[in-house]
Amino acid sequence: MTVTHLASVIHFEIAMEKGGIHSFEITADEMPELKALSGLDNGVEVPYTPSSHRSVWESIRRRLASRGVRCVYKRKEPGIYVVTCTIPSPEDAASPTLIEDSHPRISSGQRSNSSHPRLRSSIQR
Repeated sequence: MTVTHLASVIHFEIAMEKGGIHSFEITADEMPELKALSGLDNGVEVPYTPSSHRSVWESIRRRLASRGVRCVYKRKEPGIYVVTCTIPSPEDAASPTLIEDSHPRISSGQRSNSSHPRLRSSIQR
């Protein structure tokens, strides 16, 4: 089980406070449901749903979800994924708008990689 910040932990804390982008590298055992998803070679947004799987990544995901973060998962190599998280600034999080973007989104139980509109901040990073 491995979760690695691809920038400093201080960068992560600043992004959590002010908004920004932060990336992680995780192994498949941190989030077993990734093994069943399609589209990971191109990157797929996976919305947070609480999991009974206890891992370091699950606790980080829970914290990210509390801030309305979007996480795009992309397979780096078999069993290893890069997760790029877009963290809205406090101002952006307060005023969501409905827009589309280029990353497919997988909803709970869905296995395709089709695009779906969703709520997200009005300022894209």
